[in-house]
Amino acid sequence: FAFDPKTYIYGGQYFTFLNSTMTRYDSYEAATMGNWDDYILFRDIGSFHRDIQVRNWDRPKTLYKAGLKYYGKQFMPPVKDEVSRPAKVESRMEPMPDYGSQGAPTDTLRVAMCRVQLQGKSFWPRLSLWNHTDLVHKFKDHAVEVLPGRRKLSYRLLPVEGEKRAPLVVLMPGLGGNALNSMSESIAEMLWMNGYSVVLISNPFSWEFVEAAATGKAPGYAPRDVADLRTALKKVLGDIRARYQLQPVHKTLAGYSLGGYYALFAAEQEDGNLAFDRYLAINPPVNLVNGLVKLDEFYETWRKWGSNEAYERGLMAAANYLALLDTPHQWQGYSPVAPLRNNYLVPVYNDEAKMLIGYSFKRTLDEVMGVMEKRDGAPDYSWGSRGDMYDKLNRRNYRYYAEKIMVPEVNRLTGKTGSLETLAQETGLHALEKSLKANPKMRVIHSADDFLENDAERKWLVDTLGERIVFMEYGGHLGNLYTRAMHDQILKMLEPDPDAYEN
Repeated sequence: FAFDPKTYIYGGQYFTFLNSTMTRYDSYEAATMGNWDDYILFRDIGSFHRDIQVRNWDRPKTLYKAGLKYYGKQFMPPVKDEVSRPAKVESRMEPMPDYGSQGAPTDTLRVAMCRVQLQGKSFWPRLSLWNHTDLVHKFKDHAVEVLPGRRKLSYRLLPVEGEKRAPLVVLMPGLGGNALNSMSESIAEMLWMNGYSVVLISNPFSWEFVEAAATGKAPGYAPRDVADLRTALKKVLGDIRARYQLQPVHKTLAGYSLGGYYALFAAEQEDGNLAFDRYLAINPPVNLVNGLVKLDEFYETWRKWGSNEAYERGLMAAANYLALLDTPHQWQGYSPVAPLRNNYLVPVYNDEAKMLIGYSFKRTLDEVMGVMEKRDGAPDYSWGSRGDMYDKLNRRNYRYYAEKIMVPEVNRLTGKTGSLETLAQETGLHALEKSLKANPKMRVIHSADDFLENDAERKWLVDTLGERIVFMEYGGHLGNLYTRAMHDQILKMLEPDPDAYEN
């Protein structure tokens, strides 16, 4: 602002501030809604960003020179050769010859490519009253009271204008995600452009859902979480009917990652009240406990280098990833416009990618446990004096959460004296084997190289679901959501039965 001439013209500074605020407000809102305590978010991101600027790593040439220090001439991670997979998976696999896999962790970072396309198309700032083009103006944002005396649960509706009978998809994000999740927005846009109305809601394992709709002490036990989810969905869908009189010809409950996991458990609890015609899970974890422990392993990757080198590598990876986030990724009918796959490669090696992924999910765990501390009236929660609580949360990981919080909570609910092993059995998709085999409404799209699964679990999914599952050849965990091949599979799995349109 100091070097902007408008700053020194009476009233001019207001235009400067207004334009920048209107451009970034939705990003700010998404960030703050995704974090129970804004201070931690802005402290960490602000510190990283400042250090990147001090080192001039926000400049491509300087960042590239720094990269040579660690990686030599091969700064961009190489494309990996194909890996062998069990025959069962090969029989249900969707080839992706143009993807250019760099390894599952690095591929996972390509979630940054999954962007809303109807954005920045107007002459007016994004949130201007005169901007009727950008997708943000197509959403209807509301909130409902799920439990008396608790905060309201937010949801977002993206309706097909003028068509109250359009098929409806309720979409849940992954671990920690809420209704403002940018990846959910992008998938919603793709569905909306193909004739679907879409509802975005929070994941039951998120701080917002825990505050607004959770009846238990801690999320993670699927039968109880899904019972809370079904109560919330009744409120949300009832509110939508009352406000907009929608009567969709076909309804789907869909989700990706942990959202897909919950969608499959919701199918087993279906009693006719919600009347979903289809349940679609994208990259659901088969063994929830093992998946959470895998995130701990990713977070601990830094220990192989020691704290100083790990910080340098992590900061460099963050600088590269921030540059990737600042790059527009445009589509043409949701197929990459870029002629070369190299335009979509990520300049981050797999070990550094593991650190970034582990850090992101560790932040989600801190948020959920922080809300639990607040709800239980912890003495070290009060504003302005949370240092002890931050330190306590920082020392806890997903294994601690599973062993010390989830296991006692499940034992309390079930009256059993189970262990971490029994918790893994009761919360894994294996507990749904009969339903997965018998229920034709349940569909799954997975990645053949998702690091949250092993080959035995992939084989079990094929044996259990048969024709109702497909594996994308590459993508790691959700790193293929931006591809046309994935969009085609999602639309194929959602396609209503022909008799749904008879009338």
